[in-house]
Parts: sequence; structure tokens; C-alpha cells
Amino acid sequence: GNNTAFTGPQIAINNTIIQVGSQANLGGNPSSFNPAQLTLDNGGLRPSASFSLNNANSGITIGPNGGWFDIASGIILTNAEPLSGRGTLTLTNAGTLVQLGSALNASNFTGNLVANGGTLILGAANALAGSNTVTVGSAATFDASAAGFNLASGQTLAGNGTVTGTVTAGAGSKISPGGA
Repeated sequence: GNNTAFTGPQIAINNTIIQVGSQANLGGNPSSFNPAQLTLDNGGLRPSASFSLNNANSGITIGPNGGWFDIASGIILTNAEPLSGRGTLTLTNAGTLVQLGSALNASNFTGNLVANGGTLILGAANALAGSNTVTVGSAATFDASAAGFNLASGQTLAGNGTVTGTVTAGAGSKISPGGA
């Protein structure tokens, strides 16, 4: 149901999965910005319907033990909230993640992003600005058609999945087909 009266953080740890069908199920928009409004630290988010994460004062933190979005086939999760943290964010299952939210700044999301399945659509040019490595598994697609993906120094695009759109490797970055 609608949980917008609750504006506290949601935390998924110890292999916990938060399953929701809308942004309202996660709670309301806090009165001031919280980069850890949703924290995934060895936990995941499983949307049961397509929706957008777009509260202006909410961010998503990926803890050191990593976290995942488990998006089933036919479901689209659009994330317009900024990412932070140092853990690995993994996309599992066969659904679609549209990543619009920035990495707050290049130093706030320093983890890796791994698409093991489904489709990762990069909808904004700076949406993965701080991630170290983006790995596209054989069952996944990384679609950078909307905004392009500019690899900065220290960033790597790796894997053996499908990549569409423009990818530009800047000085000190690496494109590693089939590897990391």
C-alpha cells in the first residue's frame, strides 16, 4: 500500500529483499536530502511492477557488501535518484534498469556495476560517473544510445554482453571485451 507518511530510510542487509510495486511503497520524500534513503548492503530491491525512483530528497547507497536490483522480465525500474557508496551494484534477472540518477559526484559512487542479466539503459551522461568498472554479462545488454558513455580515467567497461550506443574511452580508461 501507500507508505508515504513514513519518510525514514529503507535498509536491506543480510540477504534481505525489499519487494515493492511503487515508489509510494518505499515511503515518502524526506524533508531534506538523504543519500542513504535506500541502502543496499548485501540486500536487494525487487520491483513487482514498473515504476520510477524519483524522490528529490532520496538517494541510494550501495554498502561495502554490495546490493542488487532483481528486476523480472517485462518490468522497468527507472532510477532518477543519485547513487553513492563503494559496493558493487548488480542487475539480476531479465528486466530493465533505466539509470538516470547521477553519482552525486565522481567520488560518491566508487563501486562497480555488474549487469548479469536484463538491460541497463544509461539515460543520462553522468549517471555512472564514479563507478570503477561496468561489467556486462553474456545475458545482459548495456544501452548507451540515449546519452553515450564517456569512460573517465580509472574506469573500465568489461564483459561479453551486448553494448549499444556510443562509448568513448578517455585517457586512463579501458575497454576490456570479455574481461575485467
